[in-house]
Amino acid sequence: MHTYIKRGRFGEFVENIIISYNKRKQEEIEKENDDRLWLAYVHTMSNKPFTEWKKEVLEGSKEPESYSMTNEQVADTIQDVKGILKKISPV
Repeated sequence: MHTYIKRGRFGEFVENIIISYNKRKQEEIEKENDDRLWLAYVHTMSNKPFTEWKKEVLEGSKEPESYSMTNEQVADTIQDVKGILKKISPV
């Protein structure tokens, strides 16, 4: 510090300290966010690797284009339900 003062570069010294402090704080925040994401990842029991899962979460989930069923899916579901109902005997 005294060297900086003697050379008239005290402002540079302070600037370096502030930059180092901000960098350290940013790294702490990123680590804390990664820790939180890791806990969320573990609880989701996803089959994807953490890095892939994290990327998808941070980019935002991509909504399916449509939640509606196709006519074929509706017909299949109706057949499944009819099969289940046939197995149920009224009391």
